[in-house]
Amino acid sequence: MDIYFVRHGQTMGNLAKRHQAEHTPLSSLGREQASNAAKEVAQLNPTHLISSNLVRAIETARPIAETTNLDITIEQNFAELFRPKYLHGKHHLSPQSIFYYALWFFGIENRKLAGESYEHIRQRITVAKNILQRYPKNATIVVVSHSVFINLFLAHLCRARALSVFSLLGFVSKIVRIPNGSITHVAYDSDAKEACKWSVVRKTIETNF
Repeated sequence: MDIYFVRHGQTMGNLAKRHQAEHTPLSSLGREQASNAAKEVAQLNPTHLISSNLVRAIETARPIAETTNLDITIEQNFAELFRPKYLHGKHHLSPQSIFYYALWFFGIENRKLAGESYEHIRQRITVAKNILQRYPKNATIVVVSHSVFINLFLAHLCRARALSVFSLLGFVSKIVRIPNGSITHVAYDSDAKEACKWSVVRKTIETNF
């Protein structure tokens, strides 16, 4: 089974490096990136199309659906890391953001975090993998998602436990390097003899023509 993760097109929040609300739409460049991604995806002959339930992902999935004649399956388990509303509009490196990241990593109670913990998103990744594994062996699945989710999915393909603080710092740099509209190719082989049946085929496929 081949799975192609498409990062949604650019938003103004991406451009400003600020935390975004669920309803943030694509920018004009983001819509162009979505159109380019759709052209690239069409060449892969996908059999299924899944999208995060956030607006920017759905807006990216629509041209893909039009180009491939596939229906969009909305699945919230592929959504971005859920951030508390008090972070919306704040810069990623603001004092409030740094405080949130610490709470997120160490799994402080949700009533204090007011968002999704690292432990919870790892559980959600497990659910997402189980969803994908239920598709036919010969399926080619396109998943429109988000940078943090895609990178954490890759980091935890064959790892259930948390990353160390130092590994997580390296992970943060990877988030920045996944361009809007790009494609990440992952494979799942249910017949593989290895304990982990997941693998990364290609991390970044540029779609800007």
